Amino acid sequence: MGSRSPLPPAKALGVSPERAWYVGDTQDRDVAAGRRAGVGAVLITRSKHTDNPPFAVTHRPDAVFDDPRGVLELLTQVVAGRSPTALPASPVVEVPRGPAVLIDHGGVISQTAPGTDGLTSFLADLALQLRRARRDDHSIEELRDALARARAAFKTWKEARLTAHREAGEPLREVTHREFWEAVADQLDGGLHSWFRAEADDLAARYGNVKSDRTCRPGMGELLRGFAEEGTPVVVVSNTVSGRAVRDSCARYGLAPYISAYVCSDEMGLRKPEPGIFLEALTIAHADPARTIFIGDKPRNDAAGALAVGIAHRVLLTGGSTPASELEAALADGTATQVVTDLHDLHPLREAIAS
Repeated sequence: MGSRSPLPPAKALGVSPERAWYVGDTQDRDVAAGRRAGVGAVLITRSKHTDNPPFAVTHRPDAVFDDPRGVLELLTQVVAGRSPTALPASPVVEVPRGPAVLIDHGGVISQTAPGTDGLTSFLADLALQLRRARRDDHSIEELRDALARARAAFKTWKEARLTAHREAGEPLREVTHREFWEAVADQLDGGLHSWFRAEADDLAARYGNVKSDRTCRPGMGELLRGFAEEGTPVVVVSNTVSGRAVRDSCARYGLAPYISAYVCSDEMGLRKPEPGIFLEALTIAHADPARTIFIGDKPRNDAAGALAVGIAHRVLLTGGSTPASELEAALADGTATQVVTDLHDLHPLREAIAS
């Protein structure tokens, strides 16, 4: 049955899920899908995927067979009205946690570079959409100003949330797409809230792709390819306006084949340095923090956040928005373990965590 949900086949056969079996070979897709659908039993026939889920899974199958003949024997007993023999107790092997690389996007994978004014093109398209949808006529400069004022308001909001996080341990929540674009609508005349609310996810992705001109950091492809070839999962962990835009840029750079997953603040609802976003990435990679590298460019968000969850190797890259003096201070006080300008300097660390 592969990774399909068991509900449509059960419905097509006129069988309630609790009277059906789900047979697959993976924990992350098949066992999890079967449990969520409430099927009577989840059976696994072992494959190379069975013992190597891409992230930690709490669900367990009712039985694991080395090949489909075990399922046939069990089914034959049940159809014949006989009580089935004891289900095989062959447990799913617990794979030890291994090394991983968690890496920031803006300022690390991507660097700001001069280029075309994509933001103006985005705002021109937005003005045209608004005219077509509502016959509201807003100039590019009016939209630019509304966007800037919304960004300023949420910058203040985020600073207040960060203070509450530090002083009272409150979760460091990320602003949602709807909240942000409704704030843009607040700056415009014409009752545009419903339109911005409906288009918020798409607007966030488009805006995320053009809010600054970016290029891939030199040497990044070689570095990530090296990790991937050694079997070390790479997870992008980013505070961003749009995870879709982050994926788009990594695909444009040719990095997508080397990246296992993306944990983005707008999709998870939490921002770095909130521990939850780091723990989510470690869980996805089934990673041992003592053998994990975090590569970022901000001492507070990246290095301090990684340190809080026990990540051993905390690398800060130069060339981003953080002054060199702050990077060196983070290295001196132990928040960071390495400050790097040339990505080739990370190759020995790549080999060390893989051994």
